[in-house]
Amino acid sequence: MNITTEPTKASPIGKLALAICLCGTVLAVGIALSKRFLGGDALTGAFILFVVFQVTALILGIIARREPLGRASAIAAGILLIAVALVVPTTRGPSRGSAPPSESVATPDTVKTK
Repeated sequence: MNITTEPTKASPIGKLALAICLCGTVLAVGIALSKRFLGGDALTGAFILFVVFQVTALILGIIARREPLGRASAIAAGILLIAVALVVPTTRGPSRGSAPPSESVATPDTVKTK
């Protein structure tokens, strides 16, 4: 009985999914930081780029879920998407349509005396 086991080769889809997951994260963070240092505001663009890369990695990871790299990319992309979905709404400022809170302060001009 000669049992030989060949090392399993990772599918190209699993490798691609993990590469997209990692590159999308690094690229989005790099764009956000470089634009911030240069004075521009690229957070929205970096966020959209990040989400597109992570959704692509998640879909490819689900397709290649039988391979270890496919599972790893699906798990990593899912965790990153959930983390961003929980963090982004809490870090946003007031919406554009809402007025800033105002306090009514009584001044001598606004106080009516009888």
